[in-house]
Amino acid sequence: MENKKITKRDLIRVFFRSMSLEWTWNYVKQQHMGFSFALIPVLKKLYGDNKEKLTKALRTHLEFFNTTQAVSTFIMGVTVALEEEKVKNDSDDYTTIRSIKTALMGPLAGIGDAIVLVTLRTIATSIAAGFCLKGNIIGPIIFLLVFNIPHYIIRYFGTFIGYNMGIKILKQADQSGIMSSINYAISIIGLMVIGGMTADYVNINIGFNIGSAANPITIQSILDSIMPKIAPLGITLLIYYLLGKHISINWMLLAVILIGILGCFFGILV
Repeated sequence: MENKKITKRDLIRVFFRSMSLEWTWNYVKQQHMGFSFALIPVLKKLYGDNKEKLTKALRTHLEFFNTTQAVSTFIMGVTVALEEEKVKNDSDDYTTIRSIKTALMGPLAGIGDAIVLVTLRTIATSIAAGFCLKGNIIGPIIFLLVFNIPHYIIRYFGTFIGYNMGIKILKQADQSGIMSSINYAISIIGLMVIGGMTADYVNINIGFNIGSAANPITIQSILDSIMPKIAPLGITLLIYYLLGKHISINWMLLAVILIGILGCFFGILV
């Protein structure tokens, strides 16, 4: 830990500047500007008045970059540690830094998407939706709190974990099999939450009747006797199947809206 130039304050600045990661997102290099912007204070501190090396560092970090925002600071922390080590060794080779950034983007994006964008956001939405359906203004506030507080905790500590532990944490996780266990557990939780949301928030009531007018039997009651919520489940699985066939989500949304309107108009749906 000797000869460390980077301080806790520097890493906190990286964390705050990482908020701009998506501000200049584009289809060519995606998050590259936000990544480079977050590292500018650290790079200036490391390279000082050496404009040639500072320029090379900035150009290197303006190369393609894309990962889940919540875990991006981990890669930033690792990059800061590698940059500091490179300066200490008076090296001018960016091969290692490029390779590590490229190697980390994909796996961390998968973990970040599963934890934050799928599981955490789904849980936040399911909790908030209950309040929103009752017209309670606290719904959106609950969503923002449940989603953002864990998000920024992950983001904040990820900066320091990345800096202090570097790539060791991923090597150890991969060798011990922790990474696959985490992905498996997250998949189970995500499926449970989505299943609960389907049962609670997807409602389909079929209005057809069978039998005499005095004692009619509704199609809906027959379906419910087979399995409650079988119609919402069937529609959800159908949409999931169509997504797998690369049908545009916009066309599916339009179809659901039209079927709902026409079904209610003709009495098919109630």
